[in-house]
Amino acid sequence: IRNFDNFAKDTLDQWIYFLKNEEIKDDFTAKGLKQAKDTLDVLKMNDQERVAYEQHQKQLHHEASLYESSYVLGKLDGITDMAKKMKQKNIPAATISEVTGLSLQEIERL
Repeated sequence: IRNFDNFAKDTLDQWIYFLKNEEIKDDFTAKGLKQAKDTLDVLKMNDQERVAYEQHQKQLHHEASLYESSYVLGKLDGITDMAKKMKQKNIPAATISEVTGLSLQEIERL
């Protein structure tokens, strides 16, 4: 690495440049290089910054989980409401099952 002239001719040279200089130039395209830089940036944080970063990441994961849960539950509620309306219109349970993806048992419980 010491003998590397800081001129990246290919993706291997881009990795060597990154390892030597802890920097990624805008035109670098080596696979995985961006992820390596992101990891290095976290590792270079002091303890206080790293704790704040990890708390932020946990919060983002929590928010994504809440969104996904709400979306799935909302979608399921919509399917259930649609199945109820179809059942009220005397549409056969097999047809309701085919359209909604609900089982015959789930439809009978509505």
